[in-house]
Order: sequence, then structure tokens, then C-alpha cells
Amino acid sequence: MEMWPGISPFMGIAGAGDFRYLCNMKRRLVIVMGLLALSGGTLGAEGFRVRGRVKAAAGTPVPGAVVQLDEQYLWAVTDAEGRFVLDEVQQSTYQLETACLGYVTDFRKILVNKDIEQLEITLQVQSLALREVVVTAELSKENLNTTQQIGRTALDHLQVSGLSNIAALLPGGKTVNPDLTVSAQLSVRGGGNTAGNAAFATAVEVDGVRMGDNAGFGGLSGTDTRSLQVENIESVEVISGVPSAEYGDLGSGMVRVTTRKGRTPVMATFSINPRTYDVSVSKGVEVGHGILNLSGQWTRATQKLTSPYTSYTRRGFTAEYSRTFRKVLRLEAGLTGNIGGMDSRDDPDTYSDQYTRARDNLLTPHARMTWLLNRPWVTNLTLEASMYYHDNRSHEHLYNSYGSSQPAVHAETEGYWLAAALPPTFYADRIADSRELDWAASLKYGWMRHFGPVKSTLKAGLQWKADGNVGRGEYYEDPSLAADGYRPRPYTDYPYMHNLALYAEEKVAWRRLEVSAGLRGERTFVRDAAYDHLQTLSPRLNARLGLLEGLSLRGGWGITRKLPGFYVLYPKQEYRDIQTFGFSHGSGASYVYYTQPYTLTRNPDLRWQSNRNAEIGLDWERRGWKVSLAGFRNITKDPYTLATLYTPFSYTVMQVPDGYVMPADPQVVTDHQTGMVWMRGADEEYYTPMDVLVEDRTFAAGRM
Repeated sequence: MEMWPGISPFMGIAGAGDFRYLCNMKRRLVIVMGLLALSGGTLGAEGFRVRGRVKAAAGTPVPGAVVQLDEQYLWAVTDAEGRFVLDEVQQSTYQLETACLGYVTDFRKILVNKDIEQLEITLQVQSLALREVVVTAELSKENLNTTQQIGRTALDHLQVSGLSNIAALLPGGKTVNPDLTVSAQLSVRGGGNTAGNAAFATAVEVDGVRMGDNAGFGGLSGTDTRSLQVENIESVEVISGVPSAEYGDLGSGMVRVTTRKGRTPVMATFSINPRTYDVSVSKGVEVGHGILNLSGQWTRATQKLTSPYTSYTRRGFTAEYSRTFRKVLRLEAGLTGNIGGMDSRDDPDTYSDQYTRARDNLLTPHARMTWLLNRPWVTNLTLEASMYYHDNRSHEHLYNSYGSSQPAVHAETEGYWLAAALPPTFYADRIADSRELDWAASLKYGWMRHFGPVKSTLKAGLQWKADGNVGRGEYYEDPSLAADGYRPRPYTDYPYMHNLALYAEEKVAWRRLEVSAGLRGERTFVRDAAYDHLQTLSPRLNARLGLLEGLSLRGGWGITRKLPGFYVLYPKQEYRDIQTFGFSHGSGASYVYYTQPYTLTRNPDLRWQSNRNAEIGLDWERRGWKVSLAGFRNITKDPYTLATLYTPFSYTVMQVPDGYVMPADPQVVTDHQTGMVWMRGADEEYYTPMDVLVEDRTFAAGRM
């Protein structure tokens, strides 16, 4: 299996003018950060210290637990004794979150108005035996938008075999029989035939790596999630409300997956249902001063109980390493992958022996470095980089049998052509070699300050993403056996699509009111593309107001935009083949066809598909009872569609002259421009012209 094609991700970037635009965006980000540094430098960095210890219910220390204040404002990782220190904490009331793999996450409010030296935190071991364990999706309390949290216990309760099964845990979701032999996509707020295809507009991320679907040529079907192993998932976050300005290239929603990170004993699971067999094993060990998590999962699913010859196999693996340097620099790096695919073949007792094989190989190396600076002008800096490689090569081995000679037209230019003849019986091997190769990198800036009773949190960032396909494309192993109408289509002929984004978002909290406002600006670069709307702006707004104790009102409005994908950017060149002359000779037959390529029209006014999302919700919680009501209006504008245009054209139809005796093995020539045909029986004979039967007219279809 070729895993590293020698193609640069920078192939296909736009010209000098677009490069200057890119540089200007970077310069603006530097200026913004510089102004923040100058303005923040006068605020001072005085604060308090919070010391504490994290232990299990049995009293033993919990090393490696992550303790953080208010969405990673300040964070620390406990040492071997379970101790942690948070320095320079500004005076305020905070949400303190303590999380460790294998334990129930602890949330509590703390007031910091002096040094805290002995904060004791006790974590409960995660188990289905707990009285208050959550076995369904739970509405997030920290997010202003509608966000559902699904923990590991809920996934264990459902016994998921694929990521798409989590839909049963969401409000309004339904449980379906798991079936890994068919493509499985996730769709957020997209029931029925939603305009713009909600599955294509639903983003899926695993540990910050966006699962690609932009560089595929199969349609607007969305990301197939079967290749993702599920036993290594720690939690899933489903964002169906207005997302943060940090997230782009999406429409109706987003699914964010977090895998296990931390010390764990050896964990093995075995799962069997009538059509699926699953085995997985994982372990988190200390390596040096860091933690290495290793996991593997083997899954085999068959399509029918009565026949094991059509099946899907998943061999998933992950390796995640995390380490904290000098208590302020945290590294998270890993590799997620899968080696597997679909195998469909006939029962050995049949005669034809046809089969279809499709690879589903996945490789996603990624790394994240977070630097806790805690300065007056910056709190955190995060640098991320990732690669997404999806090898989805399909191979069809098909049996063909005809009662008479069959023509096969493969001409790629307009004109009249003599068709090739296919044998009466043969096997043909058709290949569709798709290898999506995406690259991404980002720099994120985080800053939090308090101004009396007002808490201000600012985040900004610069993101770059490149989507491309390095597959060989569509072809036959033996071109002489290619089906009628086939034309080769190398995917490497299509340039990369680059997208550069700059965003900023401010969240302000004052007493019972929280408001978050952000703006995301994007620029798309496509080589030789005559599009006029490559720059976009996406505003986002969310707010929540506490009305009474346990009762709050929230709402949001925002615009999200989905990149078009190669299926829209590069529609397939189609052809119309019309038979203009056919004749029998000896034991065979020959045909002349007029080939008319469909006109591919690039729409310069093409706009990126956008979603205008507005929602309002009411949340109430008291004495263990929780009630959440939400109403939303999601409007898709400029959905991606292909339009068909028709233009008239004419062609010449020929016939054999009256009284002409057809040779047993004729020599035939045709004029590619006029369609005239001449024929003779041997080299020493003169060519005889065929007669014109009619000048016919029809319409050629063009795609846009």
C-alpha cells in the first residue's frame, strides 16, 4: 500500500496577487496581537495562588489529572502525588474542571479572593454502577449555544460499532441496527431531503483533525465514519447551535471526538452481534515523563447472515503521546489510522466469480503544542498541525458476456470516430483510485482578564487548510476492455484548494449575562479558477441570561459557510455518443459514432454554500430535574447544485449504397469533421463512399 505519494500540498496555490492577500492577512493578525500586548501591558499580572490535591475515592493520589479554570484560562497537570498549582489567578469566581481518564469529571465553582493552599478534589471511578451515571447525550452547561455532550459511559451503554450510532443518543434520535457494510455519515439538524445536503455540511473532527470530504469526487454525501474505531473514544461533542468563530468549513453542525489520553490498565472488549464481530485492546503507560496511549480494534461485519462473502473489515489503531514540560508547555501528538475496507464477491458455487474490493485506509498524524504564558497580554498560545490521508481505492472485477459484437466508444474530442469492438466474453477490471491528502495548520491566541465584575475572554487565530487528491483516478487495468462510454480521469490533474482564515471572538460575562461575539474572515485559493466570490465573512453571536435560580434564557445567530468540494469545483466531463453508421460484415459488425463532449461551464458567480442559523432556548434545572427547550431556524442559501444547459448541434447519418456488396473484412476510414465514410475490401481496391442518409439535429447538454 502506497502511503506517501510524492505530491506537494502547495501545488495549485493562486498567483502573486493572492499571495499578497495572504501576507496582508498575516500582517493584520500580528498588528492585532501587538496592540493587545501594548494595551494589556498596563493591566499588571498580580493574582493569587491556588494549590490543591486530586485523589480517588479510596484516598490514593490521581496523577496526570488536568485541572483547568474556565475553558482552559489557566490549567495544570497533577504530579505523582496528585498535587497541582495555579499561579497568578485573578480575583473572581471560576468554574473549576478536573478531568482524568477513567474518572468522572468534577465540576465546581470556586471563589478566588485570596491564596488557596489546600483544595481537596475527590474523583469517582467511572462505572455504569454509579447512581448518577449519564447514559444519553447531555446538554453542555458551559457552551452558550446548543451543544450535546456524550461521555464514555453513554457509548458503552449503547454498545456502538460505528460513530454514526451516536445519533440514537441525541434528542429525537432513533436506534437502528448497526450495519458497517454501508456508508455511514453523520447529519446534524438535517432530516429528509435537506437543501444543500446536511451530511456534507456536517463537520467531523477527531482530536482536532478534520475528517476530509472536500477532495472526493463521489458526490455531496459527507464524511464516511466507518473507518474510525469507537472503543478508544473518551467523549463526543455535538454542536448543533451557532458554533464559535474558530470553526469553519461547515454548515448545519459539527461533531468533535476526543480519544483517551492518560494512564489506564489494559482494557479489552469483545462484542458480538449476529452480523458484527469486534475485538479491541488499549493501554495507557508512562513513558519517560509523558503518557503514551496505544489502542487497536479489529471489526468484521457481514452484509447477510446467510452469506459471509460480502463484508467490511476495520483494523483501527491509535498512538497518542502527551507530556507537560516545566508545567507550562503541553505537547499532544499522535497517529490515528485504519487498514481495512469492503470486500464483495460472489458465492464460490456461482459461475461468474465477480468481486468488488474497496480500500478504506486512513492515516492522520497530528500534533498540538499549548504554551501557558499567563502574561498581561496573553494567556495561552496554541500551535497545531495535522495531515489527513484517506486511501479509498475501489476495484471492480466484472464478468461480461454478449450475444453479438458490442461497440466501445472512448473518443475524448468532438467528431466522428470508428468504435472499438469488445470481445463476446471477458472479465474487465475497473479501478477508481481516490486518495484524499489534506494538510492543516493553525496558530491560536487566548487572553482572559477581569475588569471588576466583568470577565473578558478573547480568542483569535490564523488557520490554513489545503485539500487535494493524489489518486490515479478512474481507469481500466486493460484499456482495450474498457466499457462503452468510458474515459480516463486522473485525479492528480486537479489542483489543490487552499483556504486561509482569520478569526477573533470575544466573550464577556457580567453577573447573570454572558455574551459571545465573533467574526471569521476567509479567503479561498484555487489555481486558474475564474470565481469572483472567494472572500467571505461569517459573523457569530450567542448570549445567555439568567432569569431566576436554575432558569436561563439563551439565543444565538450566525452564518456558517461550507467549502464547495471537488465534486462542485471540478464536475466530471461527460460525453454524448451518437451512432451515425453501422454495418455487419462476416461474423462481426462495425460502428461509427459522433462524439459530442458536454460543455463544462464554470460559473464565475459561484458562492460558497452558507447557513443562517438562529435559535432560542430555555433551560431549567432544579432538584435533579432538567428541562431544555430549543427552537431554531436554519436556512441554507446558495446550495451546491449542477445545472444543465442545452445547445443545438447537427450531425450526419450515413448508410450503405444500394447494391453495394459488403466485404467480409472491410477497411473503413471516416472523416472526423464531416462524418463521411469510405470502405474497401483490399489494399489494391479503391475506396467506395457511403451515402448520406440524413442531416439530423439534437441538443448537447452542458453542465454548470
